[in-house]
Amino acid sequence: MTGRLALLVALAGAPLSGCGGGDAGTGWAVSVDSSAGYPVVVNTPPTEEIAPTWELVEEVRIGAVEGAGPEVFGQIKAVAVDREGRIGVLDAQAQEVRFFAPDGSWLRTVGGQGGGPGELTDATGMIATAAGNYLVHDPRAGRRTVFHPDSGLVRTYPLQVFRYGFVWEAVEDERGVVWDENLLIGDDGTRTDILQGFDAAGTWVDTVALPTRDPNAPDPPGTYRIELANGYAMTGVPFWPRGGRILDPSGAFWVKAPDVNDYRLARTTFTGDTTLVLESLRPPQPVRGAERDSIVASLRDRFDTELDWSRIPDEKPVVQGWRVAEDGRLWVRVGAPGDGLTWDIYEPEGVYAGTAATYLSMRTTIRPTIRADTVWAVVTDELDVPYVVRAVLREAGTGTAEVGAAN
Repeated sequence: MTGRLALLVALAGAPLSGCGGGDAGTGWAVSVDSSAGYPVVVNTPPTEEIAPTWELVEEVRIGAVEGAGPEVFGQIKAVAVDREGRIGVLDAQAQEVRFFAPDGSWLRTVGGQGGGPGELTDATGMIATAAGNYLVHDPRAGRRTVFHPDSGLVRTYPLQVFRYGFVWEAVEDERGVVWDENLLIGDDGTRTDILQGFDAAGTWVDTVALPTRDPNAPDPPGTYRIELANGYAMTGVPFWPRGGRILDPSGAFWVKAPDVNDYRLARTTFTGDTTLVLESLRPPQPVRGAERDSIVASLRDRFDTELDWSRIPDEKPVVQGWRVAEDGRLWVRVGAPGDGLTWDIYEPEGVYAGTAATYLSMRTTIRPTIRADTVWAVVTDELDVPYVVRAVLREAGTGTAEVGAAN
């Protein structure tokens, strides 16, 4: 065990810096086994109910239900924050980036629908770089556009994109290289999933091959294949435990295996070597009968067919998402009793730091910016109107959380 990891294990339960104190790990036990050649850090919760350490409490809200001002959003696909606390919001409906001061006041709007310089075609995401620029991914236009809150358009550079999703997620590492997953199609038609690295000028500087699913492999166990008159459709089995990977700015992935309802995340290098395994013994929550009946009814109405409902698990996934904060801490969204959202927070070495909860109706499909004890995220109201909120961690019981259902 390294000296720093040993110290963190000894101090498990110390408060998260800047989060208003509190005994963050009360009742949790931490053990480390390095016999595999890397630390396996097991975090065991108390046998009684796991009480939140912190509440995520709203400080600033940007948005309006109606009107014509820049604070009225259509479809937010990204929220990014620079080192000065200025907030960039990518509204995909208007194809605009709107910049706001830390207090929420509007600064300027850039972009707009079109194919000319500084315009956007179908932007799907945005990140703020260490240099203070905002990098907007516009795959249908085959380019990325760089804006600055003060000067507007900085530059545009071409980009060949063979695969993209609804929302673009990339990270900038400590060297200023922006990493993004893409599909590479060779001259002979071969298709390879890759991780691409681009420097600040938009030059492709590095490539890592990624595991590729065999197209002839059977359907994943967590899916339903539904035969249609003109083909078939695929949909996920409700409450099935999903896997995946996310990029860590330190130059790694955080990976969870699919199809198993465990609380085990591995940090791996880009080339697949495991450097740390984080485990928690937090128990999963049961699927309530009313929840199961409701989602079965929804699938029946949607596809007008009967499926094998026995494949629906009796327990909800204990791990429902994970994000890396800018300070390297891992935020794991977990299934917990009650409504709202709950995250277990871990030090970069895998040691439990505390649990945060909120009743803000955050959209978990849009990546939040997490910086120390502050989170910038997209929330919605009861009319599904989107807003951008800056929220801060406060010791549980000292803040006032706004009530809303998680999306």
